[in-house]
Amino acid sequence: NMTCFMGSLNYKTGELQTANASHEIPFVLPSQNSDIKRKDFTFLDGDPGLRLGENADTTYPLAERRLRPGEIMFVYSDGLVEMHGPDEGKLFGERNLMQVLGKNHHSNTSAAELIAKIENRVSEFRGSTDLHDDLSYFAVKWKGPT
Repeated sequence: NMTCFMGSLNYKTGELQTANASHEIPFVLPSQNSDIKRKDFTFLDGDPGLRLGENADTTYPLAERRLRPGEIMFVYSDGLVEMHGPDEGKLFGERNLMQVLGKNHHSNTSAAELIAKIENRVSEFRGSTDLHDDLSYFAVKWKGPT
């Protein structure tokens, strides 16, 4: 059994179709020139469904959303928010993740710059601590109609 998230983005229209097999729910950062708070993030709707392999007859309905120009979709595995630092009792956490993503956000922030912010914070938080799970995340920015 494993979780899985799949998406398809139409680069011409911003139309995003997703299906989720019990994966962490991705979210969208708005295009704005200020710190982004939790209330400003939009979580992608849709039934998270069962994990892959849990039931051979499982179907995964598509969820649809249209991205607005400048919005960034951020997808991550549970290994990011459940990552331990040198203090084994402390997890990276979703709150920390959103603070890092939202701090000093600008509408011209690229997906690569957003990932660099996360990589820096992960390195700082983790130190030399071994990973107990996968650590994966990515960001996609829709710049607008082509």
